[in-house]
Amino acid sequence: MNAPTPTEATPTEKHADAPTLTVYPRPLARATVSIAMGMLLCIPWMIYVEWRDRRKEANSLSSAPFVVDLNLATESELNLLPGVGPKLAKEILRLRDERGKFERVEDLLAVPGIKQTRLDQIRPYVVVP
Repeated sequence: MNAPTPTEATPTEKHADAPTLTVYPRPLARATVSIAMGMLLCIPWMIYVEWRDRRKEANSLSSAPFVVDLNLATESELNLLPGVGPKLAKEILRLRDERGKFERVEDLLAVPGIKQTRLDQIRPYVVVP
């Protein structure tokens, strides 16, 4: 029998017929364990970074889920605006019918019931092209 190489385990006399086991060199085993541990530690970090980036992207988009064109909006569309109920929606339509198209969003201040605070509340949701 040839002399065993450093990577082979020598069978004992008690187990002479047992197969020879190959033992990996210690530096390779350490490197493998280090890589596996690194991956296990990095995966949650990668998931967090992805979640954080998606959250930033969602926050950077307009906070308004919809935008209403004041010159084309119907009463039901105006009812969707925060702080605008059926009565105020009718007032906006009445003013639009009397004066014609809105020139700018600030024209809503002429509607009875809309003051600066309510206009600031509505502003992200309306446009006047």
